[in-house]
Amino acid sequence: MEDRFNDLEDEQNKNSFSQTPSGSINRGNLGQGQKEVPNAQAIFIIGIVSIALSLCYGIGLVAGIVGLVLAKNGKEDYEKEPELYTKESVKQMTTGKTLSMIGVGVSALIILVLVIIYAALIISSL
Repeated sequence: MEDRFNDLEDEQNKNSFSQTPSGSINRGNLGQGQKEVPNAQAIFIIGIVSIALSLCYGIGLVAGIVGLVLAKNGKEDYEKEPELYTKESVKQMTTGKTLSMIGVGVSALIILVLVIIYAALIISSL
């Protein structure tokens, strides 16, 4: 009974996060020698922010462009040596890029609508 408990505990420790003496997080599920795509999490977060800010007079355009540039750089790094990076971080980067594209598109559409409305107001006041 005690051996089953120890085996279960060992299995849980393999899949959990641990902290190294330097204070950084060691992720047990990354695989041997693999790391995350640079800025994958930042790209994802920026993509979400670009969609949220796109509803505020198209301000999300800036965040979306930053997300797309970071995603381009991350993709270039991944394509050089794909075996170095985890599939999860590649998916996160791709999702962030997609969210950034949506944010840029919605922002551009809102800016276009605002320009048309302002132009119509200016023309009607003449």
